[in-house]
Amino acid sequence: IRSAAELMKIGSNAKYPIDGDYVLVADIDLSATPNFTPIGGSESECGIVEGKNVFSGTFDGRGHTIIGLKISVSDTDRVHVGLFGSVGSKDKNDPAVVKNLILKDVNVSGKAKGTATYGVLCGQVSGHAVVDNISIISGTLNVENDSGDILGVGSLIGQCRTKQETGCNNTTIHISN
Repeated sequence: IRSAAELMKIGSNAKYPIDGDYVLVADIDLSATPNFTPIGGSESECGIVEGKNVFSGTFDGRGHTIIGLKISVSDTDRVHVGLFGSVGSKDKNDPAVVKNLILKDVNVSGKAKGTATYGVLCGQVSGHAVVDNISIISGTLNVENDSGDILGVGSLIGQCRTKQETGCNNTTIHISN
């Protein structure tokens, strides 16, 4: 991934599948993007580990920086908001991985009107997943409750949660560095 345009294709273009493996080869400036759509979208069930809205591949930032990420989501449905809406895998031998990434000058916001989680990197992480070596240099995260049910708000991840019927639990989520 070498541009904002390529980044925005992950999960929304057949050549950039939601379960693909990606490497940043340059810093990405999203300052000109007024409202970034979370990778995988923001609408999905809580605690899911597979499906069209769950990033289940590998994203290696290789130490590059994503600058100027702006996301604003207010919705009445279930939303999971961050650079990645939902991250997870049901396969213990092939976990979802997000690593080696720097985020700078971010602005994530919304009004929770339904079930919601908000984080700068991921709205939710579920199942078998690895999040490693992530830095948030600067920015804001501002969430208001507008008759919703805020399940989690965090600078890095909104919530780590896995539905019991998936056969996974939160002990299979590894967050480090």
